[in-house]
Amino acid sequence: MKILKVALDQLKTKSKDVFYKVGLWEYCNKENINLIVGLQNEKLEYLTDSFREIGVFCQGVEDIHDLVSIDYELVKLGSTNCSSNHSTEEEKRSNKLKLAILFKLGVIDHLEKIDSIKNNGNAMSRVLASFLGGKKDSYQPYLSAAKNNPKSSSSQNNPLSAKLIEEAETILEKAGVNLNELKG
Repeated sequence: MKILKVALDQLKTKSKDVFYKVGLWEYCNKENINLIVGLQNEKLEYLTDSFREIGVFCQGVEDIHDLVSIDYELVKLGSTNCSSNHSTEEEKRSNKLKLAILFKLGVIDHLEKIDSIKNNGNAMSRVLASFLGGKKDSYQPYLSAAKNNPKSSSSQNNPLSAKLIEEAETILEKAGVNLNELKG
């Protein structure tokens, strides 16, 4: 969120000069100042809309005057409809790790035995999202990668990569699971 704060602080600094008529701004007439304030408001609106798309809300700021005159706070939103449809890299990695753990435990193999799920990656993804969290299509690309190339550790979407499986095994061992008792 630091980069977001930097973008807002830059706009704030530039806008302060206009509001307080610092430097050349002291020679601008009211009409021109209002035009500049309008443009700064458009920039602010673009930034705050962009922030909302990635799940961040700029609290306490309605317009450029607020940005200049009061302190603002960037608040990370939970899972809301305002957030983007795109998953962050951290979410993607977390989803792949969850799947790696479920593959190691045999849960995915068990679910694939259910007729209504076994050949339907979308249905499987919806079922997993119902108890793991995330969007209903969050897990589909990773399930496809695991199904299409289960032995490949090169696919970036593959939850069965050596690194993820190793991490899943470490988590399971810390949770008290004897890896020798697992079939996969």
